[in-house]
Amino acid sequence: MFPKPDEFFKQSFEQWEKQTAEFWEGMLRDPNFLKSGWQAMEAALQNQQQWNKALQQQLAAWRLPTRENHERLLHQINRLQVMIDDLNQRMDDLVARLEG
Repeated sequence: MFPKPDEFFKQSFEQWEKQTAEFWEGMLRDPNFLKSGWQAMEAALQNQQQWNKALQQQLAAWRLPTRENHERLLHQINRLQVMIDDLNQRMDDLVARLEG
């Protein structure tokens, strides 16, 4: 008489999945849909770039560190770490020569 709830759910889900796949298959082949999606993505990316630029300028105006400041500082720290490692290696070599 009535289908079992789990079978009914399974059939309903399969039907929904089929209809959804058919819908998106059609939409993703529609050039107008793709064009409008691309334009929306481009506009969003341009807005994000403008926002980032304005934020960097505001941080610089407030004399707060910007992303570029952080990157430059990190690069300098890495260079110092390499120099320290090199000096440590030289000191270990000198100590080994003096002991040997």
